[in-house]
Amino acid sequence: MLLQGTVGPTLESDGVSPTGGLRQGRLGDGIVSELHGRYYEQVVRKNVFTAYCAAQSLSAVGTGMVGLQIWNGSPVVGGINIVLLKCYAMVFATSASLTRIFLATGVGQTAAPSGQTAATRVSNNFIGGTGPQATAVAAGTFTAAPTALFPILHNTAAIASTGQDSFGFFDFEGSIILPPQTYFAFAGNAAAGATSCDLAAMWEEVPV
Repeated sequence: MLLQGTVGPTLESDGVSPTGGLRQGRLGDGIVSELHGRYYEQVVRKNVFTAYCAAQSLSAVGTGMVGLQIWNGSPVVGGINIVLLKCYAMVFATSASLTRIFLATGVGQTAAPSGQTAATRVSNNFIGGTGPQATAVAAGTFTAAPTALFPILHNTAAIASTGQDSFGFFDFEGSIILPPQTYFAFAGNAAAGATSCDLAAMWEEVPV
């Protein structure tokens, strides 16, 4: 069966079957690569979000978490999955005790964490779009402590005297998913003092 298409881009509305068939290139090739940036489709549909905490303290794992935490409080039925896309952590001034930062995850969080402190910014990546269903905070108390899942960065103890030193950036490419009533948090091997870290995470919200 010969599949015929249209050479060049077209602009169609949702729910419409294109009359020109599949898109093709000028050499008759089928266009199946990314047309725009990797996340364009989900960003333009306002499903991608970023949370940022500037000059933030950081805690070791425990029920009371300080740093950046994102909780999926949506219902189990009809809720969303949080699909982690990217995360970033930077240490710019700390004591010698904080030498590692990792991503930790927790389960069984049916109610919103108590004692919340607001994140510096929580934004739809389509600037001006509505906020996420997820709850992103700079501090909160959870039912159960998270456990470490993925290392973000190693930090030399000398940063206490040398200043800005290290950062970690990871593109998870959707390989970590948080279903309803779970959360993730940045954590250290030891607590860090005030105004020592910049933390950020980007995620997509997908209906369950």
